[in-house]
Amino acid sequence: MIAVVAYQDNTQVTIGNQTVTLNALQVASVTSYSVMSGTVISGNKPFGAICGCTCGVVSIDGACDYEAVMLLPVGGWGTQFVAIPFVDLSTNYYQVVAITNNTVVSAGGTIVATLNASEYLEFQTGPDLVTSNYPIQLIQIGQVSFK
Repeated sequence: MIAVVAYQDNTQVTIGNQTVTLNALQVASVTSYSVMSGTVISGNKPFGAICGCTCGVVSIDGACDYEAVMLLPVGGWGTQFVAIPFVDLSTNYYQVVAITNNTVVSAGGTIVATLNASEYLEFQTGPDLVTSNYPIQLIQIGQVSFK
């Protein structure tokens, strides 16, 4: 799901192909059973955006996991990130989203993907430097495997 909150009256926010007009502190949300990574969100005034799910499956035990990520404005995206695995988790992986065509993403000097605008990829890496030739959003995801 994606939820947006307006900071000012008469804020028009577009999520994918849906547009809504909100007043200060009003919230609108969009939900889907499919992955919404790469969905373009824009507005005519400043707004906050949170994405995630209330019952996702990220572990092999089939648990209903909660996720919430405060999305950064594209202007806050970067080209260099330090990847440091979570302590005491069996699996660490990352989701990277591109805003520009032909974005080359590398981890530890090895290319992991070339992405176009709004495309995303999940990949695993250990302690590494993640870099790109254009700004990306990088989200770290961890899971515990129960045996």
